[in-house]
Amino acid sequence: MRGAAPVSATPGARSPRRVPCRTARTTRPAGPSRGSRPPPAARGPTSWCTSATTSTGRTRRGRTTRRPTPAAPRPPTGPAVVVRENSEGEYAGLGGRNLGGRGPGGEVAAQRALFTEVGCERIMRFAFDLAPTRAHKKVSSVTKSNAQQYGMVLWDDVFKRVAADYPDGRTESVLVDAMSAKFVLKPEDLSVVVASNLNADILSDLGSALAGSLGLAASANLNPERRFPSMFEPVHGSAPNIAGQGLANPIGAVGSAALMLEHFGLSDQAARLHKAIEAATAAGVLTRDVGGSASTEDVTKALIDALNLRGCPR
Repeated sequence: MRGAAPVSATPGARSPRRVPCRTARTTRPAGPSRGSRPPPAARGPTSWCTSATTSTGRTRRGRTTRRPTPAAPRPPTGPAVVVRENSEGEYAGLGGRNLGGRGPGGEVAAQRALFTEVGCERIMRFAFDLAPTRAHKKVSSVTKSNAQQYGMVLWDDVFKRVAADYPDGRTESVLVDAMSAKFVLKPEDLSVVVASNLNADILSDLGSALAGSLGLAASANLNPERRFPSMFEPVHGSAPNIAGQGLANPIGAVGSAALMLEHFGLSDQAARLHKAIEAATAAGVLTRDVGGSASTEDVTKALIDALNLRGCPR
């Protein structure tokens, strides 16, 4: 969601504490080799958290779940988080269509991206503040300054300046096309990925798809200053094309509820939801998007049953 909040928080709105993703959802491909990766159903537990944040302090976050699979040649090393600037950049809505009166073939459209030093710095500091709370304390900036010589060069300059204030952290600046490949081939080298509105939009969906399905990814659009409401929803949105058919995967929605609980400081209750997701997916209760045959109602019931087990302490 793109909001007009003041500054986004981390995906998932939990306090800058991140827990490993354990749903088959967001990203971390655990395939055998670069030459031949098994289809999603043949991969082991994936672990990628994606988040998106607005320049105002909002973020989208996701967790993954665990599902039974034949093998996991590359065990997960922890989730990665995509921190998304969500109020300016390529989605600023500047531009227009002109000269349509010239007749067929004569119209011109201009779409402009808006990058402000304030907006770039705000989201980058959020990413750097988040990094120390994670096992892999690294911030990766996504850029395209080799082709976009104004906005993305400003992005790079601000990243270098902000990074100088965090001398203990590891950093890298990666072109978006190379980062896409890194998501697929070397996700274990990623921890906190900060990117502009468009780049993070694409990469967060890529992470979800690599994990098995967009239906697994939870998200939070956060306002860390809590001056404005934060919003929590599955990354995939409302999916009206499958409404009422029992096909939707409820895990993204339940995971989003867990992120909301964390945002409210109810970490124990959030942990119970995460454990329930783990238990249901590990038991093989899966919707079609992740290779199962269960309906939305079946998965929901499995989650509720898991919440009532001793393994999900109250």
